[in-house]
Amino acid sequence: PIHTLATKFINYINDHYDQPLTLEVMAQQFGYSKEYFSKLFKRTVGKNFLSFVNSVRAQKALEFMNDPLKKHSVQEICAACGFNNAVSLYRNLKKTH
Repeated sequence: PIHTLATKFINYINDHYDQPLTLEVMAQQFGYSKEYFSKLFKRTVGKNFLSFVNSVRAQKALEFMNDPLKKHSVQEICAACGFNNAVSLYRNLKKTH
């Protein structure tokens, strides 16, 4: 079923958002071609792959920023959430929130 597939994709992203996630990586992980995975992801999840991954990462970054017990540097947040740099982090925060 489609909802089961969407759940598998979302769970994988939630478990690996801090690692390099590309269409190639995901397609290989689930045994599809890159092109087919891209279409399947959009159809089952309702968002394109990169937008979804970046929204998950932005949400995790906000959780780090709002952690009352520890202040994290921008570099720590980028590394922990899978962003390559602060510009990418800020751009995605602005897009998604």
